[in-house]
Amino acid sequence: MNKQNNILGQVFELIDNLEDILEAGRNVPLSGRSMIDKETAMEIIREIRVKIPAEMTQAKYIWNQRNQLIDEAKKEAEIIVKQAETNMIQMIDDHEIMRNATKRAAEKDEATRKKARELTLQTNETIEKKFYDAEKVMEQTLEFMRKNRLAMSGVKQNQAMKQQALERAKKILDDEDEE
Repeated sequence: MNKQNNILGQVFELIDNLEDILEAGRNVPLSGRSMIDKETAMEIIREIRVKIPAEMTQAKYIWNQRNQLIDEAKKEAEIIVKQAETNMIQMIDDHEIMRNATKRAAEKDEATRKKARELTLQTNETIEKKFYDAEKVMEQTLEFMRKNRLAMSGVKQNQAMKQQALERAKKILDDEDEE
């Protein structure tokens, strides 16, 4: 980027020199023209051409292509807008089709809303049943654990009861998974 700024600075300096040569030219009486040192001016122009990188030339080409594409796109957009206006006028003129379409859309919207309400109710009922079932399993498990805790008195009984409690809890959980 610094190199490009340096080249650009050199090009501007050469342009300034060319302006100086043009301003320093002698006026030709009664013609409104000036005489300049043609060879020096041409030398400066050649230096400018050498200093301007190929990217600048390519950028100019790309810029011209861009402008051409924009012009074409504007023309195409105008054609599309005109076609859309024509189509819109045609559709407005044919109000029966629009009225039927609006009616059908309203009916479909109402049917969709009704279906959504039904699905919401069904979902809520299913969730409520699952919570109820889970609550029952938890109550049964708690009651079983209370009974087993009270029944355990000795070490042997305690170990046997623990095993039963584990098996019962596992069975209850397995039964819940099967539901």
